[in-house]
Amino acid sequence: MAIATVLTQAPNVWLADEPTNHLDLHHQSAVMTLMAEQAAEGQAVIMCLHDLNLAARWCDHILLLYPTGEACWGTRDSMLVPSALKASTASG
Repeated sequence: MAIATVLTQAPNVWLADEPTNHLDLHHQSAVMTLMAEQAAEGQAVIMCLHDLNLAARWCDHILLLYPTGEACWGTRDSMLVPSALKASTASG
């Protein structure tokens, strides 16, 4: 229901915290398709995701936040590699 509210407001920037949380696969895909459509129309879409599969499929840039407090930003293809992901599991 919150996504419907945001749609009616037509923002230029979407900030979404786990928009697919607690949804089944069909509805996850529908939400991510909606977000991709908004981005294609020129809106900025920034979201927090913990599901790497969704990030790999739908995101073009990724920010990884590490337990040490460090962060790393780049394109999907440069961030979803073992060396970057392994660092995200290291305990500081």
